[in-house]
Amino acid sequence: MMQLVHGGDWAGYRAQYGQDALDLSANVSPLGLPEGVAKAITAALATADRYPDPLCRALRAKLAVHEKVPAEHILCGNGAADLIFRLVWAAKPRTALLPAPTFAEYAAALETAGCAVRRHFLREDEDFALTEAFVSAVDEDTDMVFLCQPNNPTGQLTALPLVEALLHRCEQCGAILVVDECFLDFLPESEVLTAKKLLASPQLIILKAFTKLYGMAGVRLGYCLCSNTALLDKMQTAGQPWAVSSLAQAAGLAALLLAIVLLFCQAHPAVQIEPAAAAGPRSVAVCGTPFGVKMFSDGALVVAFADRYSASGRENPAKEAGLRLGDLIISAAGRPVHSNDDLSAALQTGQGSAVTILYRRGGHEYTAQLTPWADASGVYKAGLWVRDSSAGIGTLTFVDPVAGTFAGLGHPISDVDTGADFTLLSGEIVPVTVTGVRSASPGTAGELRGDFLSDILGIVTGNDATGLYGRWTAPAQNVGTMLPIAAPGEVHTGDAELWTTLSGRTAQHYTVRIERVGSGGQDANRDLTLRITDPALLSATGGIVQGMSGSPLVQDGKLVGAVTHVLVGTPAKGYGIFADTMLKMAETYNQ
Repeated sequence: MMQLVHGGDWAGYRAQYGQDALDLSANVSPLGLPEGVAKAITAALATADRYPDPLCRALRAKLAVHEKVPAEHILCGNGAADLIFRLVWAAKPRTALLPAPTFAEYAAALETAGCAVRRHFLREDEDFALTEAFVSAVDEDTDMVFLCQPNNPTGQLTALPLVEALLHRCEQCGAILVVDECFLDFLPESEVLTAKKLLASPQLIILKAFTKLYGMAGVRLGYCLCSNTALLDKMQTAGQPWAVSSLAQAAGLAALLLAIVLLFCQAHPAVQIEPAAAAGPRSVAVCGTPFGVKMFSDGALVVAFADRYSASGRENPAKEAGLRLGDLIISAAGRPVHSNDDLSAALQTGQGSAVTILYRRGGHEYTAQLTPWADASGVYKAGLWVRDSSAGIGTLTFVDPVAGTFAGLGHPISDVDTGADFTLLSGEIVPVTVTGVRSASPGTAGELRGDFLSDILGIVTGNDATGLYGRWTAPAQNVGTMLPIAAPGEVHTGDAELWTTLSGRTAQHYTVRIERVGSGGQDANRDLTLRITDPALLSATGGIVQGMSGSPLVQDGKLVGAVTHVLVGTPAKGYGIFADTMLKMAETYNQ
């Protein structure tokens, strides 16, 4: 049997001595699991019959707001220890430097990968503090350095300037610096001491965990922050795909909500939060009314190429630079690009010389050198077409008049040519009057047709895989019918209502049958399978048509979900998303 080298083994102590002990080695909050977190875990039991989101999308989105870093710079794991092992297995360091004494799990992980561990012994006459000597101990043979902040078990803090000096030395030597901040949030000055302001360096990775602060040691939930997305991708694949359970993800979301409440109370001590206010299901104004969306891209999306023929054959500067359909051009020649005009202006600055293009593909950013050619009029061109805006019709699922938010569609707005999700710079939604319907038939998609009105209903803040979200800016009175949102475990197969608008601006209720609940896997907007059963709706539309996405699904007097997709071959059937998922994402995009 393996000999454990760190604390927390209460079960082993009980087995050996027949009683429990006060364990001072694990440093978990003595206040126990917060009540809100415990309730969230209980509520999430309804989802325990399906695999958890392997990418922890909702949790990472919430963490991005909490930590003030991009979501793509966050990786969640089964506790911080899981991430330590993933990092070691992904980076495969040959030599690592540790202070001594420090957390034993670093060396344990390094040794599993065959890494040689060098220890820099802290001096008692210096009160076991980290000094410049540790910085100097980093050399060209060092591949990885661990720093526990504050150190475990000494409790000593390392001043941020010294951490910065250590990072600079690691950059010089090509070493990865791991700063473990799992205990840092206990300190009131944590925001001053955190290394987050140094995250621009690809050599830095910060470890954090819910374990200690929220008394969640048994739940196992940690995360790391790093701007090196290639390293995070390697860490993601270095372990099993479902490392974080659905219960742990729900607990993390609840803990972050608790953190927001605590910060609010600290900032507004005169305001008291009544526990009863959070009790019971959340109610929202259920809509089913059409809206028009106008969005501008955070960049210019490559939607087509325009080759030219010369004596040497077919030419295309964009293709030769490695650009592909669906790439999002962010800047050119150091200038931000949001439109075709921006790109054209940047190309002219080089007068035919190579221009540096910064673009995004698959959540990662890349650079390319593009040498434009001149057309007959002397204008330099890249040989591509870009799109900077999008517009369309969808259905509003709900408005939360208390939070001032809205949700609709149930799926992202994607480019019609490339299928790439539209990257949001800005956007707004406006009312739509439905003027007609093109019916669907097997193999042919139908659509709602309508006129956009000029009044602004809300500002778009998120174009997400689960829907369109934003801040409701219009009056919230009489926008819909107030209904509670059902938890996923309350949704069941059987009859339900679909609220949608086929004429004008007033929603009507139609009968549908929910044929399957859950098992959408990684695709949240396929967690419900439904069939239209209402003769009037089938006669008018042939089934589900474009523009009906987001139409609310109501069952047993509660909002249970929204329509997301149609089965084109069988337009009377389609998919839906849980309303609870959309509510959580609406909160995420409107912090």
